[in-house]
Parts: sequence; structure tokens; C-alpha cells
Amino acid sequence: ATDFLGSTTSQIVVKVYKQAAPAPQIQFNPPSLSITRDKPVLVRGQAVFSRCPVDQGKLSFSWRLISGPVDFPAVSLEAVIPQIYVAPGTLTAGSTYVLGLRVENVGDSSQVSEGRFVLQVGYQLLVANIEGGSSLLVSFSSSFILSAANSFDPDMTDSSAGQDANQSMSFSWECTLTEDSISGPCRDKLGAALFMPKESRIAISGDVLIPVDAPYLFTVTVTKPGRAPSAASMPVHVVADQRPTVSMTSACVRADFDQRACCASAGGALIVNIGSRLILKGSSDLSNT
Repeated sequence: ATDFLGSTTSQIVVKVYKQAAPAPQIQFNPPSLSITRDKPVLVRGQAVFSRCPVDQGKLSFSWRLISGPVDFPAVSLEAVIPQIYVAPGTLTAGSTYVLGLRVENVGDSSQVSEGRFVLQVGYQLLVANIEGGSSLLVSFSSSFILSAANSFDPDMTDSSAGQDANQSMSFSWECTLTEDSISGPCRDKLGAALFMPKESRIAISGDVLIPVDAPYLFTVTVTKPGRAPSAASMPVHVVADQRPTVSMTSACVRADFDQRACCASAGGALIVNIGSRLILKGSSDLSNT
């Protein structure tokens, strides 16, 4: 370009490459995907052609990992169709994978294009669990232990045992008691708030929680940095001690050749003859004792 004073600009060259026909484009359905690692992944792409009347020809497809963790299965990227499958439990939680699908017209190398697919792998919820079933029944004088050691992070695959996975998890406990629609923190028999350590297992001594009609509801909350907390609860019913009254009776079977008394009492003790059989029977005023 030249201005009215005769000054000229530097020369700019723009190269234009003209294809013989419009290249097919890649479209994905859905265009992106957000999942957790416990779900299978199916990525579907397709070639979309121009509305111009062109010869579509034979197409070839190839996949590549543009960005993301290198644990993306290589066998999936070897697919020669516009569709790949990834099995559950394969990808890394909290990661983003960008996949490229390339399409090329076998008969015309100028007709080539690539589409990108974004795959986000989120975190699963932490699993909080208290061992021992759905509820617990204890007597006033009995101690008990509540354990949440089986709580785990389902996204951790390197630990075979739940306790190993707990090493990076934190635990906090709380106890509430609801009576007459009024809820409050659990208290011991002296009225002090119940203390519970921030550990996976807690022990409650006997003679601490007084017997009441409503259950004491113990709740553990498991947390981990960058993750949403998860909680589990266990109702504990505390009942008054039931001490049975026990009685015992005795019977003696005399041997046929022995004409003496089968047994005799001496100073509160039973004396049994040799060859005789003594039968003692105990009973309780409470069933299942």
C-alpha cells in the first residue's frame, strides 16, 4: 500500500490452499462428557459432509490423546472407527482428557479434519460406614465400640484394604438424643457433654449413658481435602441392667449295691458316695439367660 506522500508498507503474503472439495467435519454426540471413574465411557463421533454435491469417498478414522493423564488406555485409541469404549475403573478421578478424532478421505489427502472431545472424570462420594448392622442394643453397665474403619474412598484403587484408604481421611463423631421432638447433644449420667475423639473407632464406657426410651444417635462424618463430606449414623438403645435371680437344686441317684444314703449335707456342702450320681439343676427368673 502507498500513501499520498509516496510511502509504502512492507509486503504481506497470504497463501491460500484450495481443496478439491470440502473436507468432512467431526461431530460428537454428546459434544462432551462428565462422569465418575466407576462408569463406562462410550465416545461417539461422526463425519458430517458439506451440503455441496461432492463425492464423499472412503473415509479413515484415527484417535489420539491430545492432553490428559497418560493412563488413558492405548488399546482404545487404536480404534479405526469413530467410536471408542473405556471400561469402568480405568481413568483417573479429578482429571480432564481431551481426545482428538481425525477423519481423512482415502482418495483425497487434502480432505482431512480433526474434532476434539473433552472428557471430565469427577470424584465419587466418599463412603461412610459404621460396623455392626442397623442398630445396637446395650445395657447401662456395658461398654461398646463404634467403628467406621470400613469407610473408604471409592476412587482409591491402590489400596486393597479399606483401612489403608482411611489414612488420608478424617473422622468426626457426634451424638444426638431426641425426646418429645426436642433434639440435643448426648450427655453422660452427670450431665456433661459426651466426648468423642476424632478417630475411626470410639469406645463408650459402661455406666455413662443413662437408659432412656429414645435411642442415642451416633453419626460419623468422613472428610478428605477437596472432597464433599459423607456421613453415616447408628442408633444405640441403652436399657437398664437386668440381673436375673438364679436358683439351684440337686438330686442324687444311688448305686444299686449301695444301701447307704446317696448323699448327705455337712456344713453347707454335699457329700456324695462313690458310685452315686449327683444331678445339679440351675434356673433363672429371666428367659434367655
